[in-house]
Amino acid sequence: MMEVRNDTKRRLVEATYQVIQEKGVEGVTAREVAKRVGVTPTVIYRHFENLYYLTVLASIICISDYLETLKTINDDEENPVEKDILGWENFNRYAFANPPIYETLFWGKYNDQLEVALFDYYKIFPEASIHNNDAFLISSLFSGGIEERDFIWMRRGANEGLLDYEDAKFLSRTNCLIAHGMLMEHMSDYTVPGVAQKAAAECTALIEHNIRKYLKKC
Repeated sequence: MMEVRNDTKRRLVEATYQVIQEKGVEGVTAREVAKRVGVTPTVIYRHFENLYYLTVLASIICISDYLETLKTINDDEENPVEKDILGWENFNRYAFANPPIYETLFWGKYNDQLEVALFDYYKIFPEASIHNNDAFLISSLFSGGIEERDFIWMRRGANEGLLDYEDAKFLSRTNCLIAHGMLMEHMSDYTVPGVAQKAAAECTALIEHNIRKYLKKC
């Protein structure tokens, strides 16, 4: 019975992802998703809190490449501040290529519950799990909102004496505001050739400049 339930949830998530790919987040409706799975719309609400949460789960499929690259950065870079800068560069590269998805996941109404959504997603798609029991990566993926998750990286830099603790908090706050503000600016023009790449590079440069101003001199 549990396997049947999980299979239905999986099919609903996959169908929602297909709709997102074809019509965008705004094109997701209970009727359309249910039709693709061959069930009635009420089945969706037996398995998920609401349609929006199902959309969040399906959107996680869209950020799988971002998560894979984030894992590589976490594995390869030891300096926590450089790790944070590379993390933002990685985030911006993918986020500006698809602002609606990243805005929904990282600043939408479930932004502070992304860890819950990720846990649910990996229950449905266990083969997609990328954390491999890495405590630091787990905490940076499964803790609060984006600002709190960023602070996990910056706080480690403060613990290692690379910057002050209060500056780490300030940077996590302001860098999230920079990224979100610029992302919102490009909600309507990101598909124009060259716009996403230019915006991602500018956002990364602003965030890196902001961080390096607060680093302690060796």
